[in-house]
Amino acid sequence: MTQPVSKASGYFDLICNYITNKQKFNDLEFRRFLFDVEKVDSFVSKNELTGFAHAIQGNKEEALSCYKNALASSLAGFNTKGNYYILLKYFGLHREAYEYGKTISYNCSDHVFLNDFFLENVIALDVECAERTFEKLRGMNKLDQKEVTMEASKEMDLMKRVSEHFINKDQLLMISDAALKAAEEHHCKLIGNRITHNKESNHLSVSYVLDCEEHTSDEAFDVNMSLIDNLIRMNLDTLPAVVQFVRLSRSQMPEKEVILKAEEETNVSQS
Repeated sequence: MTQPVSKASGYFDLICNYITNKQKFNDLEFRRFLFDVEKVDSFVSKNELTGFAHAIQGNKEEALSCYKNALASSLAGFNTKGNYYILLKYFGLHREAYEYGKTISYNCSDHVFLNDFFLENVIALDVECAERTFEKLRGMNKLDQKEVTMEASKEMDLMKRVSEHFINKDQLLMISDAALKAAEEHHCKLIGNRITHNKESNHLSVSYVLDCEEHTSDEAFDVNMSLIDNLIRMNLDTLPAVVQFVRLSRSQMPEKEVILKAEEETNVSQS
């Protein structure tokens, strides 16, 4: 008779290593892992581990189903909810992940999650949520001092100025929705965005960043075509904004998981 395993941390460490190194189990390893996880005495941990094992293998439906089982338990805490948010992002379900993140962020005091979610607020062009998350972290004295977080705060301030003058907050959210929908349609995983505001012409440029090591130029072209269709369908094509997907190499950005950049430009007058 198998004995229950009281601690699952070692299994979670193994899962993290596979994800970090972008590896998959071979068939025997996968079967062995699922067999061993059955010994875990926690129903929640058992389903979480099984879910992420399926995620590593690319079994999206099985992975999501396992996590929903875990979340249905009264013993599911914030870590489980945060892991589900990570899982949704892992599968490129950008909009669902973002909405779920908003739901669990309201009563959250986990500064690691909140700092990550602040970056997602900015990628989603969500001014109000970004300000709320930013102020919450600052009130906790837990705002990351990383370069990417500082750039995110600059983007937040820039979006706020833009929303007060020529593209309102709802329109910014709709632009983001059009882009995230296109990314989902083409199974693209975003690694950030760049926002540029031309102060003289009041023109906005939003570039969503794809990892060029994971997405070809043809794929970038296709997702941009879908983005254009979405913008037209949502009556956003007449806004003073250029929205596009661009490819950058993650290898050129050591130690950066997310790229965020805010810039303001002034036209140089011609003599």
